Amino acid sequence: PANCLGLTDCNDNNAMQYRMASVRVDSDGDGYCTAAPAVMQCIGNSAPSGYALTCNATTDCRDSNPFATTNCNLALESPHVAKSCGGGNPPSTTSPVYVGCPQGFTSTMAYSLGNNALITCTHVFNPGNSNINVTATCNAGPVSTSGECWVSVTCTAN
Repeated sequence: PANCLGLTDCNDNNAMQYRMASVRVDSDGDGYCTAAPAVMQCIGNSAPSGYALTCNATTDCRDSNPFATTNCNLALESPHVAKSCGGGNPPSTTSPVYVGCPQGFTSTMAYSLGNNALITCTHVFNPGNSNINVTATCNAGPVSTSGECWVSVTCTAN
């Protein structure tokens, strides 16, 4: 049957559903849809819960997490730890650093980096923990040198 606008009502038994529209899956409501093909549904003014009429992209990497959209793995860098070698400085220094993953993400792996081949950079990391101990160890012998150590952390969407 036709309604007063001359359009076909797709559900005469429900006044809230009156038009057919193409919708895509967006379970978490973040505006990023899955790659599942669009489907036609009888709707009202808006798409039903778990669906969207328009999407920012169709590459939602974790559609159960509204904080994860097109990238489920983020790389973050810790603050740098300065280390001076020689001149009476201790051969090894351990410093705590904090690398907090954004909401909806958990730290899953980390690796040590440095900018001086004469300083070895290591770390102690527990997945899911934002506190990391970075250790800088001098390998320069009596040579005075300085550099920095830091940690790159991968945060993965929950």
